[in-house]
Amino acid sequence: MRLHHAVPGSLPRVVPAGGGRLGKYVFPAGTQVPPQAWTFQRDPAVFADPLKYVDLF
Repeated sequence: MRLHHAVPGSLPRVVPAGGGRLGKYVFPAGTQVPPQAWTFQRDPAVFADPLKYVDLF
């Protein structure tokens, strides 16, 4: 599910009241943000071997 999620598309989210920060980026409240699962789930800074399947069960 991490590499190939069941829901197609980016499923945009809206930044809640008060705004938000992601790293050095600041997002005002009400901004629509489309998270890109393909990019996030393959970041070698987060996952040592991002294309390796890991069985958690």
